[in-house]
Amino acid sequence: MIKVLSYLRLICLLIIILTSCHKSQPINEISDLQEKRIGLINYLGGDQQANSYFPGANFEAYTNVYEAVNALKKNKISAIIGDILILKKFVSSSHKLQLLDNLLWEEEYVFVMRSHNSDLKNNIDKTIHLLAISGIHNDMIKRWFPDQGQPEKITNLKLSSKNGVLRFGTVFPNEPFSYFNKEEQSIGYDIEIAYFIAQALEMELEVVSLDFYGLIPALLSNRVDFIGGTVTVPEERMKTMLYSEPYYHAKKGILVKK
Repeated sequence: MIKVLSYLRLICLLIIILTSCHKSQPINEISDLQEKRIGLINYLGGDQQANSYFPGANFEAYTNVYEAVNALKKNKISAIIGDILILKKFVSSSHKLQLLDNLLWEEEYVFVMRSHNSDLKNNIDKTIHLLAISGIHNDMIKRWFPDQGQPEKITNLKLSSKNGVLRFGTVFPNEPFSYFNKEEQSIGYDIEIAYFIAQALEMELEVVSLDFYGLIPALLSNRVDFIGGTVTVPEERMKTMLYSEPYYHAKKGILVKK
């Protein structure tokens, strides 16, 4: 009996030692992430900046921030690069996560149209400008990116079908930019701006749910009229497509486990 207990103690000790060896080391500085596995949320614009900051790291692509956070919690990755305003939400809801005190880089998100659709571009730019000078855009930022709690419901806008239907393609789920509520309605920051654009054009709005890699094909095949969803302006595409004025200024930070 004494020998059995001794063996059990030895086995328990070995388990504790092995668990400690495999436990991930805390990340406190950017330098701790060199040669680590880092999660990136897919967005049109590439990951050139991430490669420049962490040349020795391995990058894992995720279609949305929830998948990335889940992977971080399971130690599949060591960190997530993402929009600071969005990452703050996960910090406020979990005492095991933290944001490093580093601003990596800044980006501007835009809407994208086919090259011949200059009228739509002009109307989108005008709407973005009016939202900014009227103060509506600042109100939207506060509602969709709260420091605590859930984003507030989309503004109720009356639309007209006088000029037909405007088709907006974006990625789901991509909270708070575009996602489905409990009633399976498409809502979000990008969705609300799309509603304002449709209202200005006196058109109904059709929101088309796409995966990340389906955005450009849907636009080029005329399935949608314009696309959005954390889309930046890569130089190589400038000659083949039209881009709106920036409607969102993103600051990229790093989410890690404590």
